[in-house]
Amino acid sequence: MPRDFVHLHLHTDYSLLDGACPISWAKLKDSEGKLDLVTAIQNAGMKACAITDHGVMGGCLEFHNSMKKAGLKPIIGCETYVAPHSNEERDSSVARIKGYHLILLAKDNVGYHNLCHIISDAHTRGFYYKPRTDKEFLAAHSKGLIASSACLAGELEVAALENGYEAAKKVLYEYLDIFGKDNFYIEIMYHHLAEQKRVNKELIALAKETGVPLIATNDVHYLRREDAKAHEVMLCIQTRTTMNDERRMKMETDEFYFKNGDEMFEVFGSEVPEALTNTLAVAERCNVDIGYENHYPEYEPPAEYVATLDMNKIREEAREAAIAGIKKQKEKDGDTTEPTEEAIGYATEREIILRKTGSYLRHICLYGTGKDTVCGYLKKYGYDPFNPPEDKKADAELKLKRLDYELSIIMRTKYPSYFLCVWDFINWAKERGIPVGAGRGSGAGSIVAYLSGITDIDPIKYDLLFERFLNPDRVSPPDFDTDFCERRRQEVIDYVIGKYGADSVSQIGTYGQLKAKAVLKDVARALSRPPSDGNMITKTVPDDPKMTLSKAVKQSPELKEMLDREPWIQEIFSYAKPLEMLNRQMGIHACGVIISNQPLANLLPLGRGAHDEVITQYTAPLCESVGLLKMDFLGLRTLTVIQDALDNIYKSRGIRLDLDKISLEDPATYELLNQGDTVAVFQLESGGMQKVCRQFKVENIKHIIALLAIYRPGPMDFIPLFVGRKLGTIPVEYDHPLMEQYLKETYGIMLYQEQIMQVVQALAGFSLGQADILRRAIGKKKIKDMEAQHGKFIEGCFKTNQIPEKTAETIWEHIKKFADYGFNKSHSAAYGLLSYRTAYLKANYRPEFMAAVLTSELSNAEKLRFLINECKSSGIDILPPDVNRSDVNFTVDNGAIRFGLGAIKGFGEGASESIIKAREKDGDFKSLSDLLERTGGVLNSKAVENLIRAGAMDSFGLKRAQLVSIIEPSISSANTRRHDKEVGQGSLFDGLDGFADAGFGDVQAEDIPEFPESEILANEKDLLGFYVSGHPIAKYENYLRTFSTMNVDEIMKGKGDVGVRVGGMIKSVARKASKKDGRLFGIIQFEDLTGTVEVLAYSRTYEA
Repeated sequence: MPRDFVHLHLHTDYSLLDGACPISWAKLKDSEGKLDLVTAIQNAGMKACAITDHGVMGGCLEFHNSMKKAGLKPIIGCETYVAPHSNEERDSSVARIKGYHLILLAKDNVGYHNLCHIISDAHTRGFYYKPRTDKEFLAAHSKGLIASSACLAGELEVAALENGYEAAKKVLYEYLDIFGKDNFYIEIMYHHLAEQKRVNKELIALAKETGVPLIATNDVHYLRREDAKAHEVMLCIQTRTTMNDERRMKMETDEFYFKNGDEMFEVFGSEVPEALTNTLAVAERCNVDIGYENHYPEYEPPAEYVATLDMNKIREEAREAAIAGIKKQKEKDGDTTEPTEEAIGYATEREIILRKTGSYLRHICLYGTGKDTVCGYLKKYGYDPFNPPEDKKADAELKLKRLDYELSIIMRTKYPSYFLCVWDFINWAKERGIPVGAGRGSGAGSIVAYLSGITDIDPIKYDLLFERFLNPDRVSPPDFDTDFCERRRQEVIDYVIGKYGADSVSQIGTYGQLKAKAVLKDVARALSRPPSDGNMITKTVPDDPKMTLSKAVKQSPELKEMLDREPWIQEIFSYAKPLEMLNRQMGIHACGVIISNQPLANLLPLGRGAHDEVITQYTAPLCESVGLLKMDFLGLRTLTVIQDALDNIYKSRGIRLDLDKISLEDPATYELLNQGDTVAVFQLESGGMQKVCRQFKVENIKHIIALLAIYRPGPMDFIPLFVGRKLGTIPVEYDHPLMEQYLKETYGIMLYQEQIMQVVQALAGFSLGQADILRRAIGKKKIKDMEAQHGKFIEGCFKTNQIPEKTAETIWEHIKKFADYGFNKSHSAAYGLLSYRTAYLKANYRPEFMAAVLTSELSNAEKLRFLINECKSSGIDILPPDVNRSDVNFTVDNGAIRFGLGAIKGFGEGASESIIKAREKDGDFKSLSDLLERTGGVLNSKAVENLIRAGAMDSFGLKRAQLVSIIEPSISSANTRRHDKEVGQGSLFDGLDGFADAGFGDVQAEDIPEFPESEILANEKDLLGFYVSGHPIAKYENYLRTFSTMNVDEIMKGKGDVGVRVGGMIKSVARKASKKDGRLFGIIQFEDLTGTVEVLAYSRTYEA
């Protein structure tokens, strides 16, 4: 066994593209035998180790958890950058402005929190080239920290090398004043560098004179000596240089690896053995334990509501509950002492908050928030639950019972404040007209969520289970994810930031890894290979987010053959393998936000995003693991489309449509679904789903919910059975009569996770919470848990219903199979409602809906072309853009859809807005000169030409060729006239009635021929994505109709199951070579009067 030693200076891969020590591969299902840091520590026989990444702490919590799990001591630290003066100084001429290096290690949790403060401040306030702190901030946050002098970039080392011994001593005493003599160590390291040898003499002498202890470190950057070259390649990736560059950043030797105790004693044991044993003493002093503690924000009910409560009674009940809770915990811990008054006081305050928020949550569910409330029982169900109509009495009793049950669980698990926090920002959004989704995930199974307005799904109507969301038998935090209108999502986030404080709200950091394709490209570039070589290799790697290099070689014969044949590819692999899956860059979670009850820097390290956003350095799961609230504010384009469609309906028809009040039994909607006319219908628009809709014959919203659940990988295999049973061609069968009640809705198939829970409850006598635990065990394939649940289920079936073991085993096997595939019914119900609403809008207000859909795809020319063809094939005319009629977006114009100015290629929203603003102010434009003068010079000649060639100025009565010919003189004339008006030098005829309307002052166009039709059509196709004035093959329409057995539109809708004959024109041909045999084949863009389709010409046809 190697001698005892602890590494106190080590860089993991959270020192991005610098440290190459992966913390643990346990997160991967198959680590493929790769070495990680935790394993290296165990192999070296060490009991502890530090993490000290460069200026960041992103890996500290993963390191802490992985080490604890392995029975090792984690030492939490960071190699910080200390600014020479203030960390707010930004003068690049100042020496060492990027900062000196300093190692900080946390002795305890106080030190950990101070380290979080230091690193957060370095990123949010002190960032200049590097995240920098300064000595003033260190002094204010030094409690609980141990510091050491770091490497050759440390201030102590720099002073010794550049200014001598006395200067170094002065620096040392500055740090001793900050941290105290007991908490500062002089750090020495040796990698066979001349400067290290020289400075170590000074440092050892300084330690002897001052009595400041030494520690020996190895500045670990990679795990094995043989990884040194791969690490060098990684530095090239970081600095965007190549291995051929003599000036590249690199380590001078291969000594920066994870050495064991014996190797470290070989270096320092003979001269300063105490520097090695002192590492053990430091490790002994460091005892950080980062556990779970609830840091959720607390909702404060309005003062006017609290004034209605009997606070004396609440305080009395709270104190009794607090004492009982403390005593119960003490009894559990074997503690016989009486609770202190301080502990009772703290617990009592918590219980008071719990009771106030619980009471207010119930009030919101029953009564909403006042006259214009968007929540409450009356708003949701239309009657007073305490004085219901005679025919609603049983209904009210059922719902109130469910409400009280859910509230009791929410109170028991202490989450009323969480529900109110979510309700608050959703209620705020709804009151301001910001579209909010009907629900998402298992939260839609809660009647509290429904009555409070968090969701729009009635869980009783759709038979949804609260226990799927908040399980009383397995308490884990609830998780509401919320969809908002994509366009206005940020308003809601800004509200949350304003409510809880900018220092208590943060976006979430993410880490991108060097995955198989990325690492091959990066290494190839670092080895000076041309981009084409990297692309050639990665094209042979299968497209799979979880693909690894080893799997790729096994799965791709072409890659294996290349690897066996080409030495340069072997070299790339030799470096790529040790770098694979290391962190490459930091990013920002697409929708996640952390909200806390205190400044986040107290709890975790913060950083800055690419656009200066505050972000957590820990990933979302790690943030949640320490008790922080993560909320997903998702932007859903469909909600924006729906809102735009509703606005279009009001503008074109004067109808204020309320989707909460539309019929869910609309015949036109179901006719549309059953025809498979579902392009742009939420989650039902794919070709496969269109086919299923036509086969299934959808009759109600529960059918839509079921289709969303079954049309996924895995359960898709059951679609023929599902359809057959629905149509009556296949009999519906149940393994036991008791199952029919729960599976009748889905024709005997366990489609939903909730059905599995209900079946287990009915057959085996489980509570719904216990049934959810069984479902999770099977779904996550936890073998031991599955075995335990299996026995309980078989036993419960016999004990509860005398079900024979053989039958119970059959049912168990079916449950096992469907638990893998079962979908969350609450989520499916919420999204099914959204699907119905979009189908309803398309069926009943098609032009308005499709105009909104087109607007949502303004930046996607290919999708616009497809959607425009869809509109035309359904009989909606598409009108060209017009500077006197068009908006920025697509609009409805007398039943047709008018092209938006913002959809013209090369014509932005700002230019469009300037035209609309001028038109709204002074009326229609009369001429090109009039438009240019009134839009204030914001339109350049190219933008004007695009407008003309797109047909947006046809209403001026001139040919497009004429308008193009006068662009430059018109711009010049407009500029002159605008300038003259600004300086008060008007024309002789300014102000006289009729002259402006007559176009006086317009540049006159010569009577020249119009552009050829082919050019006009080509311009329209290029700028708009479709032909407006005609079609190149329109004159052949009768011939094509006679010749063709089907058109492109019908093919794209999946109607061509057999060979077809279609006539049209070839737009382009892409020539390709087969990877398999090198033979040529072609990809043809083919177009007819109804649309465009991609056709593959196989080698035999293409070469003929």
